[in-house]
Amino acid sequence: MFDAGVPLEVASGRLGHSTIRTTSDVYGRLSEPADRKAAAALGDLFGSDHFSGQTPDKLAAAGA
Repeated sequence: MFDAGVPLEVASGRLGHSTIRTTSDVYGRLSEPADRKAAAALGDLFGSDHFSGQTPDKLAAAGA
């Protein structure tokens, strides 16, 4: 659902979760396409490709 662009709030309601936090906790890991899109957006924002190709785990390990 999330890769198709369904907002977290909508998915939460459809899944019957009492809070958005439940949905986020269960399904909140970034998918590869979403992760790449976020990295590209950060690179555009900061004028750098530093974030490109980095996964959240790699960024955390590097202290970014």
